[in-house]
Amino acid sequence: MNRSRCLLLLGCLVVVVGLPLAGKWLRRQREPRCTLDGLPIEPLYEVRVVDSAGTVHRFCCVRCAASWLARRGERPSAIWVTDEGSGEEIDSQSAHFVQSPVVTNPITRNRVHVFRDRPDAEEHVRAFGGQLLTGAERPLAAR
Repeated sequence: MNRSRCLLLLGCLVVVVGLPLAGKWLRRQREPRCTLDGLPIEPLYEVRVVDSAGTVHRFCCVRCAASWLARRGERPSAIWVTDEGSGEEIDSQSAHFVQSPVVTNPITRNRVHVFRDRPDAEEHVRAFGGQLLTGAERPLAAR
């Protein structure tokens, strides 16, 4: 083989191997992404689910977490939601959920809001409308 053919072959090899590697490097995710739809996670609306094997799954909103859990059909060992008032993570069992006209994520159209304290949830309903979810209406609460 002459030198120009070797260089051409080497150049093609670099392109064939290098492009996928460069693409992967450029696409690497710096911010956390939703397990269900891959959207970036806004920390104020994050939901974390720990499955029965102990694996943590992160979601961009209550709607995504509830959809994912319904598809899985298994009971998670823990569900953590973020209190919109403080930005702190709380157990979903103790959370107060509000369905309101305020959209947390325009792509998923999630309208469920999470609060640690019932007065904060009631204030959200007074300010924006909607309703406090109770009993079977509560997403993510039953395990």
